[in-house]
This record gives sequence, C-alpha cells and structure tokens, in this order.
Amino acid sequence: MIFSPKRKTSWELVERKAIAPVMVNDEYEDLDVVHVSPKDVEATYVFDVPSKSEVPSWQDMQRAIVFARQQYMKEASTQGWNTLLKEGWEILWFRKSSKRRLEVKYSGRPALVSGLEPHAALARSPPFLELLRSDLY
Repeated sequence: MIFSPKRKTSWELVERKAIAPVMVNDEYEDLDVVHVSPKDVEATYVFDVPSKSEVPSWQDMQRAIVFARQQYMKEASTQGWNTLLKEGWEILWFRKSSKRRLEVKYSGRPALVSGLEPHAALARSPPFLELLRSDLY
C-alpha cells in the first residue's frame, strides 16, 4: 500500500502590478551623496486580506505598499542608509479557496546622504501609486 501526502491547494495568482525601480526625485542636488549601495536591494512583505472582502480594494493595496516602504526604510536605516535614490514595487494578489493574500516586493537603491532630515525619506510616498486606482478598478 502506498501512502501519498494529502494534496494541498496552492495559491493562485490573480493580479500583478509593478513599477520597476525609477529615479525618484532630484531633491538631492544641494545635498552630498556620501555612499550608494552597489546594487538594488529587494524585500518582500506578505499581508493577509480579511476574508470578508472578496477582492482587495485599491486602498488595501495602497496601504500594503506604503507600509512595505516604511518597513523597507526602517530596515535600510539599520544598515546605515537614510534614503533611496531609486525605488520601485511589485504587488501580487493571491487567492486560495476563501483566503486572500497580498505580497509586496519593494526594491530600491539605498544611499547615505549628508544633510538630510532624519525622517524626510520616510515621509515620501512610493512612486506611481495612482496606477492602482486607475488601472485596477
């Protein structure tokens, strides 16, 4: 008799939206860039969507991306970086039976800039969030 493991349902990808890392702004013209990361750094954050909603709203997706950016910047600051010269994101919406999940991959090119206000980079919002509202719903 051969026993096989119980088959588990896998997550189905429903929607994907992405913004490739882009130069975010030129506010650093008057500031000195001390050091730049030699490569882009990516971090992934997973959010479970309440089961009461069949489809995550664009506001849910926007909140997930903003929160992911805040976490990304906190992690970058522990490594000595205080801003991002380039940044981008990818959001994936998954479903499995009645469960919903959002996965945000945030990427950027961290840098250390002298003369930058400590929380200036945290206050900035992720690029092109408007695409969520206009493109999805």
